[in-house]
Amino acid sequence: MSIPYYLLKPILFVAALTLTAFFSVTASATTLYSTTFPSPPYLQNQIWAGIDGWLGINTSNAMDDAILDVGGGNLGALLGLDNGNDENVISVYREVNYDPVTQGEPIVTLSLRLGFQQSTNGNHDVFSIAFFNQSVEILGEFVVEPETGSVLYFDGTQNVDTGLDITGTGFVNLVILIDFEQNKWSATIDGTPYFTDVNFADPLRMIDLNLGSIDFRWSPTDPMNSGDNYMVLDDLVLSANSRLAPVDAAPTLTTKRKIKTSKGKVTLRGTAADDVAVGQVQYKTKKGGYRSARGTTSWNFKAKLKPGNNKFLVRSVDSVGQVSPPTVVKVKRR
Repeated sequence: MSIPYYLLKPILFVAALTLTAFFSVTASATTLYSTTFPSPPYLQNQIWAGIDGWLGINTSNAMDDAILDVGGGNLGALLGLDNGNDENVISVYREVNYDPVTQGEPIVTLSLRLGFQQSTNGNHDVFSIAFFNQSVEILGEFVVEPETGSVLYFDGTQNVDTGLDITGTGFVNLVILIDFEQNKWSATIDGTPYFTDVNFADPLRMIDLNLGSIDFRWSPTDPMNSGDNYMVLDDLVLSANSRLAPVDAAPTLTTKRKIKTSKGKVTLRGTAADDVAVGQVQYKTKKGGYRSARGTTSWNFKAKLKPGNNKFLVRSVDSVGQVSPPTVVKVKRR
């Protein structure tokens, strides 16, 4: 099953991590969980909850959570579209059960490709990413209202409007940084800080600051008549780092530089790395500006070839806007 074309015009955003001057993280991180949904064990038309450790709450309807073609044959995890059981909250979550401070890795980073689709039926719901501790108490929540594009954060007590909206289109990347030791978190969207070093969990609640689970949530404004909007995600990486002195190195990129083929199209792929987080990988042909490739630390893009020699420039951009030197990739079509 593919999502209908008229639904594939998402309001999406880039979120890039902005570090304060007080700390940075190591180049090597402990990966707590990672997935690219186009890869096994995920298959098209599967129900998302129940695969690879993902669990669901109120996800008994066939179309409220699924692994679907989100365009161009690419699979993604979808939450939304059909609230068949009139629930107040529908969510898919994954348990992590990690104590970052005890493990000496208090800096937790969540990065993923993320998109939100506006509703076409006049009813607009709210989507969010929530973080719970191991006692299943909510710590903080990143909230998006697709109708207005408003971005809010929940500190365990109240929603705080950042005063900023989502702008731009495209299926791009979100990175969130959480400091469990200092009880602070930050998020940047499209290169602009939306909130920086605000309380992650309300200090007055005095709850344990550890990571029990991450929860993708859909909250219908009217459970009896929900919107047909949805959240889509892919390329999720959750990692933990220790705290070091400030470091801000430029990102790197690796790929095959010379390719020969007889086909009219080619898929170029490679890897990228950064001491904190890769924001995006970009490429350009002879004509036009840079465009975003699919993925970050593992990336790819498809391109048409003319007969003879073809040349592409590829570069990586880290979460604070630093750019790697462009890599020249030459493709010869025989």
